[in-house]
Amino acid sequence: MRLCDFPDCGRKHATKGLCWGHHKQRRDGRPLVALRTHRSPRSRVDIYDEFGNRMCMECEQLLPIEKFSDRGRYKNSRALSCASCVSLWTNFRLSWAAFQELIENAAGRCEICGTDDPGTGTRWNVDHDHGCCSTNKTCGKCVRGILCRDCNWEIARMDDDPRRLERAAEYIRRTTPRHRESA
Repeated sequence: MRLCDFPDCGRKHATKGLCWGHHKQRRDGRPLVALRTHRSPRSRVDIYDEFGNRMCMECEQLLPIEKFSDRGRYKNSRALSCASCVSLWTNFRLSWAAFQELIENAAGRCEICGTDDPGTGTRWNVDHDHGCCSTNKTCGKCVRGILCRDCNWEIARMDDDPRRLERAAEYIRRTTPRHRESA
């Protein structure tokens, strides 16, 4: 793969020997200077294995190319981070490292039911206070923890209302037949 001609750039060649950032500097008549480095410590150069899997620059996992969003603007251009990492940031303002820290803090278990299974075909659900932000996406400050898919759906169905959840628990306690309690 051809790289930008600017010394020590390391970015992928785009046009006229330069990456897009340096090409834009030249086009705008500005002197060519080093571009800001990407937030990832790894190079922006795409990394592939022998099977065609690509490394996500956020979670650093080798994944099939289909797991990376098509950016659409350029031919064969894909996002640098996998769709899961993009979703974590877009919806919860969480980096992959922060997400892993949530899982570690919960000892790899749902913080409500204690299961170690996040749910069929899913990753752990990020629980956040829906009353904090006006949109479906969070500000990142209202993230509460991780839950399995079932527990996350159930508290969402109860509108995150502690009183409703307490009344539901009381109802179950009150109506559970005595013969089930002794079993």
